[in-house]
Amino acid sequence: MSLYNVPEASPSRIVGVFRFLLACPDGKATRARIEQIMAPEGLTLDDTPDNSDDADTETPGRGVVQRAIQEALRLGLVQEVDRKSVAVSEKLDKDYIKQADRLLPLAILELASSPGNGNADLCRAMAWMLAQDVKTAPGTWQAIQGRGELVKDLDMNNARYGQLQHWGAYLGLVWRCGRERRPASVPDPTSHITPRLEHTLGGWRREFTAPEFLQKLSQWIPVIDGGIYRAELESQGLLKPLATAHVSSALSQALLRLRDEGWIEATHSSDAEVRLLASEDGDVRVSRILWAGGAKAVRLPSVVLLAGTQSV
Repeated sequence: MSLYNVPEASPSRIVGVFRFLLACPDGKATRARIEQIMAPEGLTLDDTPDNSDDADTETPGRGVVQRAIQEALRLGLVQEVDRKSVAVSEKLDKDYIKQADRLLPLAILELASSPGNGNADLCRAMAWMLAQDVKTAPGTWQAIQGRGELVKDLDMNNARYGQLQHWGAYLGLVWRCGRERRPASVPDPTSHITPRLEHTLGGWRREFTAPEFLQKLSQWIPVIDGGIYRAELESQGLLKPLATAHVSSALSQALLRLRDEGWIEATHSSDAEVRLLASEDGDVRVSRILWAGGAKAVRLPSVVLLAGTQSV
């Protein structure tokens, strides 16, 4: 099982389990207590008495929460204390726990994309979505279901496409256009990249070559250009490799937005290796990318970090 094929494992439920545990003493609670709070008796689907103290018994009306807890365990976001109790995972980065509101999506993508985690199916589908052109991406199930081979290769159906939409939006890799009928999803990793850069690069200015910056980004976010899941789809013929030096439409738009908002500076020198960002006005040539230090950057002219090496 995985977040992709268990509809009950929606972001709101998985994150709800985690946030409830954060509020508990020592970050742990019994499964029965979590179910009681997240599915109160008045909201259950029938009047069956609560017998969820037995961890092997699925109480009607609380089965949704029970399956969410199980997927949070499989994901590694929480861990089992004993047969009846669970707790916040001790393996999580402490910053992710302290700043859960902003950084929890980073933790979840790290866990889900780790080899052997069991969520490769969701990561493959996400990599496919992020490879689509932002202007023509099939943003609804109706636009995708006619592509028989693709649907088969990505093991996709209506419910799994819904999971892709929900998790993509929560992780900051997709945004949903809220039209009155058939809201569409658009590939856009901006909201994930920003906190990732802030958390990983910190408040100091750092300069990279464009190829180096994009390589690091693909290691941190393996569902974008150059990432292991994008490479897997290309090797299987499900995606065409990008033309030499080109950056995908979705990642290009994210980087251009970060540039326009002042998070990064993107420049080009004629004698340096270039990357081409797709733009409405034509390709933007970039050979160096400067991380400007984030919203609370230390902006001292005499302090510069070049590719992660401090010089004063």
